[in-house]
Amino acid sequence: MSGHEVPKLKVEQRTLVWDSAAETQVMWLEGFINLPLGSVIQLHSKTAPIAGEATITGVTLLAGDETRPLTLRLDCNVSAGWDVHYEAVDQ
Repeated sequence: MSGHEVPKLKVEQRTLVWDSAAETQVMWLEGFINLPLGSVIQLHSKTAPIAGEATITGVTLLAGDETRPLTLRLDCNVSAGWDVHYEAVDQ
C-alpha cells in the first residue's frame, strides 16, 4: 500500500460523440448514452435535415480527474458528407 487516498471522481452524466478519424468533437449529449457498436447517429446541420452519419466503432470511459468529470465517449466513423467542425469544448 502506498498510503495514497483513492481518487473520488464526480460522476456527471455526459456523453461525447467523437470523430475518431478527424480527432474532433461531434456533439455532447446529456446523460450516459451507451449505444451498441454499429449504431448510427444521423447528423443534422442548419443547411440539411440529414447532413451525415456517425457510426459507433468503440466506447471509451474517460476517467477524468479532480477538475474533469467522468465521461463516456462514443468513438465514431463520420461520413464524408459531414462537414460541420466545432472548436473543441471541454464541458
